[in-house]
Amino acid sequence: MALDSKISEDKSVPCTLLDAAKVSPSTVFEHPIDILTQSELSNADKGSILKQWKADEIALQIAESEGMGGGEPAKLDEVNQAIAIIEKTRNNC
Repeated sequence: MALDSKISEDKSVPCTLLDAAKVSPSTVFEHPIDILTQSELSNADKGSILKQWKADEIALQIAESEGMGGGEPAKLDEVNQAIAIIEKTRNNC
């Protein structure tokens, strides 16, 4: 999947998959680890996408604790694992 392909000509929505991933990662990637396989992304982009996904997952957990559950299973553990891999890669450079 090329992350620079156009999604929409409408300026009110993200114009690339990279832009969309930075706003709502789970709509672009099925699993957080999938981000790490994207050679088109810099480590900085991968990190920012994963941080957004983590924020989304935390918000979902808060909603579930307030009785607003019923969506997809949480992937916070998967996100944290992917973040740990990115951080390990940065530390080994």
